[in-house]
Order: sequence, then structure tokens, then C-alpha cells
Amino acid sequence: MNQSQFEQVEVWIQENPNITIKKMRIRTQGKFGLNVGSLSTCNETIGK
Repeated sequence: MNQSQFEQVEVWIQENPNITIKKMRIRTQGKFGLNVGSLSTCNETIGK
């Protein structure tokens, strides 16, 4: 995930702080074509 993509994820979280990790993973795959291996990987990335 590059810096621009990471910033977009931060915007999504600001828009909806209650978004689930599962929904964030689906959104990331759809928008960026990134295949996040697991929910824990996604959670670690968001937690940075």
C-alpha cells in the first residue's frame, strides 16, 4: 500500500469511524485492487 492509498483509507475511517475491518478490506480490494491476505493484516495496516 502506497502513501496515497493509505491516506485514502484514513479518509474512509474519518468518514465512518465505525467501519468494520471486513468492509474496509472489501473497499480496499475494490478501489486499489490490493488483495489483503487476512483481516489481521488489514487491521495492522489501519492501526499504524
